[in-house]
Amino acid sequence: MIILVAEIFHAALFKCVPVRAGIALGEFCFNLDKSMYAGPALIDAYRVGESAQWLGITLSESVHGMATSLGMKSNGKDVIIGWPVPLKNSERPGFVVNWPVIFAHDLKVKPPVSVHQFYMAFEQAFGCFDALEPAVQSKYKNTVRFMNKQLKLYSEV
Repeated sequence: MIILVAEIFHAALFKCVPVRAGIALGEFCFNLDKSMYAGPALIDAYRVGESAQWLGITLSESVHGMATSLGMKSNGKDVIIGWPVPLKNSERPGFVVNWPVIFAHDLKVKPPVSVHQFYMAFEQAFGCFDALEPAVQSKYKNTVRFMNKQLKLYSEV
């Protein structure tokens, strides 16, 4: 699931679609014929993903222990890492998918990446960065802070 969600996230960013996601573990029910989905894990994943103020993949407490125990690596770095997940008016310790390291090979500019460089891909759909509400700007700023930190650690391998 981690790999699948990371690939979907990657494809969305590549198509200039800003997304955030949450991954949870637990009971999940579905009816494909009626396109119905429900369960505590779905609600948990939604809450953990939507509460984060960035573009990224956040893990619920229900899954982070199992996810970290897998020891997944990409380019010699951990795929699941601890990170202070940004929220609207604060942050909370959490575990996230280290997508900048996984997809570093697709980066078209040399790090560190500025917020304006990162946002440029979204400008046609959402307008000038400086015209965005401060809360929306913070999502991109938080994303770039995370991205640059992980890429810096990646380059130190």
